[in-house]
Amino acid sequence: MSGRPINQVQVKIYMEARRAGKTQKTAAAMAGISERSGRRIERGELPRVRRYWRTHPDAFADVWDEDVVPLLERDGSLKATFLFRMLQRRYPGRFPDSKLRTFQRRVKAWRLDRSGESTGRRGRERRGRRRPA
Repeated sequence: MSGRPINQVQVKIYMEARRAGKTQKTAAAMAGISERSGRRIERGELPRVRRYWRTHPDAFADVWDEDVVPLLERDGSLKATFLFRMLQRRYPGRFPDSKLRTFQRRVKAWRLDRSGESTGRRGRERRGRRRPA
């Protein structure tokens, strides 16, 4: 109904209501989904579960703690691109340019985790965007 993806809790509520003898319309309303989504659930077209596991081995696992973290701790303002180029010079042929974005995400996550330690907030907490007044 809201245009948001259906989650597993909604599927469970819908299916329990149907097993209890409720109509599609009533069960869908109880789960907060549309009747059409209810029909999709019954046909087996269940929503995908979000993946939380890695699909590729971590390309930077071997060098992260020894090479990258000490540099970031010493100077947190270093750009991820600079660090990546440094790794490419130190380990020729090991890190192709196609891994730059992965490295940038890893540096960003490290910085968010570190900012949480100093402020007492949780590291990867989503911060809402402020809209201009």
